[in-house]
Amino acid sequence: RGGVAQAASAPQGGRHSFQLGRAMLPVPLGAACTRSLVLLAGRSPSAASLGPGSGRGGGCPTSPARRQARGLHGERAELRVPPHSRTASAGAALCLLGGLHLASRRQRGRGGTSWRRRWGRTLRGPRFAVATSGAARTAQDEAEDDDSTMLGDLRVSRLGIGTISWSADSEERERELASVASLAEQHGLLLDTAERYGNEFGPPFDQWPFGRPGRCEEILGDATRRGRRPMVATKFSPVPWRASAADVVAACRASCRRLGVDVVDLYQLHHPDIVQPFRRFGLAQPRDSELWEGLADCVQLGLARNVGVCNYGPTLVSRAQEALERRGVRLASNQINFSLLYRRQGVMPTVEACRARGVGVLAYWPLAMGLLSGASELSAPGKRGEHLRAYLQGGGGLPPGGVQPLLAVLREVAARRGKSCSQVALNWLICQGVVPIPGASRAGRLQEYLGALGWRLTPDEVEELEAAAEALPFDFEGAGLRFSSAKFVGYGTERWYLD
Repeated sequence: RGGVAQAASAPQGGRHSFQLGRAMLPVPLGAACTRSLVLLAGRSPSAASLGPGSGRGGGCPTSPARRQARGLHGERAELRVPPHSRTASAGAALCLLGGLHLASRRQRGRGGTSWRRRWGRTLRGPRFAVATSGAARTAQDEAEDDDSTMLGDLRVSRLGIGTISWSADSEERERELASVASLAEQHGLLLDTAERYGNEFGPPFDQWPFGRPGRCEEILGDATRRGRRPMVATKFSPVPWRASAADVVAACRASCRRLGVDVVDLYQLHHPDIVQPFRRFGLAQPRDSELWEGLADCVQLGLARNVGVCNYGPTLVSRAQEALERRGVRLASNQINFSLLYRRQGVMPTVEACRARGVGVLAYWPLAMGLLSGASELSAPGKRGEHLRAYLQGGGGLPPGGVQPLLAVLREVAARRGKSCSQVALNWLICQGVVPIPGASRAGRLQEYLGALGWRLTPDEVEELEAAAEALPFDFEGAGLRFSSAKFVGYGTERWYLD
């Protein structure tokens, strides 16, 4: 981000060199590893002023110059590079910290795969670049390198997975969920759950003291114990009888216990403090500021690595961020309903406000409950199925044809790209700079969603999709008792407004 290293045209004394700012970095001939040179981007000239490598193989990660670089960059000081069996020139290509993850995919040598699995989560992302030898980088290369982002101190894939539909009613399903969790870990995906997901009574009884919150967290905890442990986010649901800072801390402890972890990667507030049964009598008492104090307590007590919010508009994001910063805690994310079928209702101003404040955006319902999957029919019970069919076909207050004009354009773009409609709809969100979190409880479905990574829609394709979405005179408002901007809370529904 501070300038990209450029290869010098002439070798100097038997060595190639490349320049970062005013610093000339020597690299032994042949260090391209036959395909690429690992170049460092975004470092200041002073931090990049490495002299000729000494020790093992010129560019050895343990050389004095290398140790000096680690000292200059404290954020990576904790990493130690394992001594793989590589040639001296291969070591030189790996000598710049940060390119290890990308380079290990492109060269041979024992231990590369296992090392990448162990440390890849930390080193993924657009901060480091691989410059191809003898050819310009392709758009796909750029997309692959930009397939991760930061949420607080978490480096996550630009695709997450929701777990609201997870259930473990058989040994076969438990094995399937373990496969999904392992696949998520392998690709650096964030698994998103909540304490109120999976409760057999459903809302609002999942929040009462006699209810059983956290069933989905338990299932996720069991699944991750069977396989490799991915990054996990969960949520606290505020209600009038538990909306203090101490309640947030107690709930976070309980979530950690159910998930089988000592610290949760991302702890979120599920929605603003909207459950106010006495609002009609003028007795509403929102306690959002106390909830923010609880989030800060969770971080400082070591229960949460990062904290976030959900369904917040620009004003609440600003207030929450300021409150957390007073405690020395960063607001990592804001999770909102966002898709090609839900772009109005204050969504785009919220995305822009979060971007300006450095707050990551997670998008739930990115496929609008399956409407953007391209399926000609959607099976769902009761009122939910009835509402979804109305969106697909029209009727029930919706124009004839429902979402079909948008689906026609979506299918056309997907056919040109050789992708599925779901992959195109998810990639559109990725192009907006957000992390979509579609639901997936089967490995096959997750594999399809992974096809949304590694490429990008062109600006013309983005504009084509947005024009088709804008032409629809309605937004997707949810189906059944699941609403786009409201929660069913027993005595009725409570609504929030992003704008």
